[in-house]
Amino acid sequence: MSQESFRKALFGVIEQITKMELRVSSQQLILAYFNGSNQATSLERARETVERYTQEPLPSPAELSGRERQGALTKLDKLVLAMDREAERWDRT
Repeated sequence: MSQESFRKALFGVIEQITKMELRVSSQQLILAYFNGSNQATSLERARETVERYTQEPLPSPAELSGRERQGALTKLDKLVLAMDREAERWDRT
């Protein structure tokens, strides 16, 4: 996984929630939130960052898994799953 693909996934989730394209200054703030997080894994740090920036809770991995099995994923769900997977790949490298 590349750093760029992780950033793209992280920013994609936030843009979907806010319905706005992120400015460079917003991207820098988001990365500062991520880098400053005390969470143990990149997945936890990414989720914390999104929720901190947007003030919106994300569906839990268990909720997403259930929706995925039912074939009921929303666009946001798909983006969150992609972000989660990228974060997990990041930790394995």
